Amino acid sequence: MILQKESLETNNRMKNYDRHLMSAEKRTSEKLKIKHRLWLSSYLLMGLFFSQGSMATQYATSFDYATANTVTEQVICKDQKLASLDLQLSQEYNELVNNMKKSGNHKKNLSYLLVSQEKWKKEKIQCKGDSFCITDAYGKRLAELGACYH
Repeated sequence: MILQKESLETNNRMKNYDRHLMSAEKRTSEKLKIKHRLWLSSYLLMGLFFSQGSMATQYATSFDYATANTVTEQVICKDQKLASLDLQLSQEYNELVNNMKKSGNHKKNLSYLLVSQEKWKKEKIQCKGDSFCITDAYGKRLAELGACYH
């Protein structure tokens, strides 16, 4: 009876040891899977980060993106809202210049308009990559063109 009891205890210990060993192997396997997933995720994120510049959407603007020399211009090309504001301002400005030229009696105002537009462009470039600043600059210029010249 004692022999049989010892045999059962040994058998139970072996089962517990086997379960513990299997559990340890499973945990190790899970840890390796997690590490593998983390490495894979890291590589994917790095790939997205480095390819983002070449895949970034470029929106239509009043200027050619290929010749965009400033950070401000590059930000405008990549932001749909800013690109839309740029096209709107360009259209209103060109319309105003054409109307002044057709009427023929606004040479002084036309000269001021041209100078103020160049001044505004320089101020807009000072925004660097700040989208809020650029949006504000477009809003102010559109209001100015609308209020002062229409």
